[in-house]
Formats: sequence, C-alpha cells, structure tokens
Amino acid sequence: MDKQKFLKRFGTALRDARIAARLSQGDAAYLVNLSQPMISKLEAGDIDIKIRTAAELCLTYGTKLSTILEVTL
Repeated sequence: MDKQKFLKRFGTALRDARIAARLSQGDAAYLVNLSQPMISKLEAGDIDIKIRTAAELCLTYGTKLSTILEVTL
C-alpha cells in the first residue's frame, strides 16, 4: 500500500473513532493540544502523523492504536 493510501485510511479510522467517542474536531484538538485544522488535515490524510500524536488521539478517543492500524491495513 502506498503512503498516501495508508494516510487516507488511517485518517478515516481516526475520524470514525472520534465520532464514536462523540467528540467534535474542536473538542479533540483541545484535548490533545492541537488545532482543529490540524485534526481535519490528519483525518483527511493530507499530512503525515507522528506516532505520539496518533497514540494521544487514540487514548482520547478510548481506542487502541492497534485497532486503528488493523482497520487501516
């Protein structure tokens, strides 16, 4: 799988987890100290994500990073 396809799938999985956690992008951004536009770009797969940021988002959403990766791959 190429990088762009992976980032899109990963971003979609993060978005789904955020929605399941009943958080807006703004809420998520506030909780992990990012901007709302950054959350939007991550969910769209427009930018690469650091593993630490991914882990923080997963903790905030009440899911495991391994679950997000399983859905992505």
